[in-house]
Order: sequence, then structure tokens, then C-alpha cells
Amino acid sequence: MELTPEKIREVHDNAPPYQVESLMTHYIGQKVCWDLTYFGIHKQRDEKLRVTLLTNSSDLISCEIKEVDFPLIKLLPKNTPLRLNGKISEIGDISIDIEEAKLQEIRDGDNQIYFPQGSRENILAFLGGKILVASKIKIYDSYPSEEILKLLESSSTNTEIQLLGQNYESDFIKKIKAFNTYFNKNITARKTSTSHARFYIFDEEIFQVDSSFKNAGGNKATMINKLDKEAESVKQDFDKWWGGALVLI
Repeated sequence: MELTPEKIREVHDNAPPYQVESLMTHYIGQKVCWDLTYFGIHKQRDEKLRVTLLTNSSDLISCEIKEVDFPLIKLLPKNTPLRLNGKISEIGDISIDIEEAKLQEIRDGDNQIYFPQGSRENILAFLGGKILVASKIKIYDSYPSEEILKLLESSSTNTEIQLLGQNYESDFIKKIKAFNTYFNKNITARKTSTSHARFYIFDEEIFQVDSSFKNAGGNKATMINKLDKEAESVKQDFDKWWGGALVLI
């Protein structure tokens, strides 16, 4: 099940009071990517802003950002949809606090997510949230690297993972085998050169990423597109590529 504010609040409110603190500790430090609604803002010291957001069920989410990182917020009206990336730092009786927060406005019908330079942690949170709940993962990346393995650590032990690529690092297959053994994962890998685009398929959701994962959100900006009209074609083609690819593991 996807980690949502509502799920955390449900566990918090229904747990015996003595167990609440230990149960909430499990969530601290987890990366999140949540779509929320802008509720309020307060100026802090050192040009920082304390932003309050609401979930669909009116649960409070609080975070601190630098004014320079998201100056647009000074003009946004209340109830503007915002996407929050960050890590859970505290879960209280009233609100959930997020640290290392990044905010982005959500526009109607927008299936494109823009990650500027230096936003790699936001990409990790976004993709990591999908990996956490997916039962089947299919990835095509022209240049698979060890960074993908770090991303896949959050996957379930029962998740079936298919990795397609063209230019694998020299010792990458050995690292996959060791990764599977150590983390009890189920990654299989094959080699093909049938696509230039990079695709991430999480069950029925399909995303196209415009750069290899090892470079995404680092010193170059990255765009992630959620596919709709072409989603089924990509799924079918991936299975064709997989069937004709060179088996590595």
C-alpha cells in the first residue's frame, strides 16, 4: 500500500497510546512525494518560510522551505495544488512535519514533472514512492548503473523487477547478483539497443524519463512524463524487447 498522510494518520489515531511513539518511528526518515493543497504560510528567520498544507481529508502537513527556492509561493492563492517532496521528520497529534522539503505547483492536466538542477533527492523520492508499492517493475535505461540498485532497495521482496539496458557497467551484473542475495530481491537483467527513450513501468503506471537515472536531477535538469495515450503501446513494446533481448541474469 502506498505511504500516504491518510494512512499514517489512520495508524497513529487507531494505535493504543502506549504504542504510538514506536509505531511512528517506523515512518521517520522515509521519502515522500505527496500532492497536497496550500493552506497557510509564516515567515521564519534566515529567509525561511513555514508552509502548511492540507491533504484531501484535511490532515495538516507542515514543512520549511527557503524563500529563494520557491518564490512563486508569495503569489499563490489559498487552496493551490502543490506537490511536496521531502522526508518525514516528525509525526504529531495534529500535523506531519517534512524536512528537506521541495514544493512545486501542480497544474490541471499536467502529466509532466520538471526537476531542475540539483533536485536529485526529489527524483529519488518520486520514483522511490512508486517502487515502494509496485508489485511489478520494468525499467529500460540505456546506461544502467549501480545508482538504480540503490533506488530499488525500497522494493518489496516479492516484487518482480525486469531491467533492460544497452551499456552496462563492466561489473554491474555481479553487483546485481550480490544485491539480489543480500537484499533478497528478484532482479533479472537483459541487454538490448531497441530504444533511446528511458521508461519506468510500475504496474499500470508508465513514466518516460529524459535522461539516464545516473544523471537525473544532478547537474542537469530532468523531465519525467507520465504516459497516458501511448502507455499500452510502450508496455507491449517493452515485452517484445524483453523477449528478444540477450539474457544477462
